[in-house]
Amino acid sequence: MTHSPDPFFTLKPGYSVVTTAAEFFSIISNSKSGVVKDILFEPNLLKPADKNSRKISDLTFENVSFSKKEIQDIVFDNCTFVECLFIHTTVRKCEFIKCTFVRTNVNKITIIDSYLDPDSFLRCLDKRRHQNIGVRLYQQLMNNSDDQRQPIFEAKARFMFFRWRRYELKYLLNKPQTFKWRPKEVYIHRALISQIAYSKIWEFAFGSGIRLSSYVRTVLFVIISLSIINWLLAERLGLKFGDIQVERFSDALYFTIITLTTLGYGDITPKTEIGRLAVAGYAILGFALFAILASMITRKVAP
Repeated sequence: MTHSPDPFFTLKPGYSVVTTAAEFFSIISNSKSGVVKDILFEPNLLKPADKNSRKISDLTFENVSFSKKEIQDIVFDNCTFVECLFIHTTVRKCEFIKCTFVRTNVNKITIIDSYLDPDSFLRCLDKRRHQNIGVRLYQQLMNNSDDQRQPIFEAKARFMFFRWRRYELKYLLNKPQTFKWRPKEVYIHRALISQIAYSKIWEFAFGSGIRLSSYVRTVLFVIISLSIINWLLAERLGLKFGDIQVERFSDALYFTIITLTTLGYGDITPKTEIGRLAVAGYAILGFALFAILASMITRKVAP
């Protein structure tokens, strides 16, 4: 029984072969509809012959293959690539400004000295089928952005790299296989589950140590939750202003923030054993949250 090739790795039938870079640029310049489609680019190098052909703007490339080629010194401005092939393609000293890749195969693409926003690939790959492609793609984007001193792009690529790494781990966990539950296999199975759970929680709670918005959301949730607990259980925790029992939510909120920040003014103090244990836990939690924040800020401001 023969299997048909995966359409994600092949061009759709009906394409034409372009044998020179000059012919390719001629097709682009003569495009009336703004769509260039059904082309297999055959030469090994796509490079503009002069400055006038260096910039390609407002075009949609559909079912076009650049596989196993090098694309060099081209500026793509507001271009869309739909179901194209960049398999084993090297992109060198190019700029992709406001570009989008849709259902495009970028397997083993190499990106060097280029301007390329990782957000361009949000509609590119299927997380259920292309996990290994995604991991390598965002690793390439991360390395390129770091080399080019593009910290915002580097942070985006790093965040997506962690996400696609989790997709890859989930694929390995669910991959059909003969599983005999030997001790080593059980250990690997549990390790995968632990890594996936940790990655998911770390991304949701702290944006994988990259996105401050996730961190702020989590800290606000922690403060409000602990404040409610301190307010409802103030008597049991023994929270008092001197000899006066804490009764207002604003006082519980104040106590929570002061404790988490480890300032500890001492105007509200726990009088019971369980209260002192809770305060110790809050202080440790606050220290951990500030350590994460310091790491995130250092990553953003460090050269």
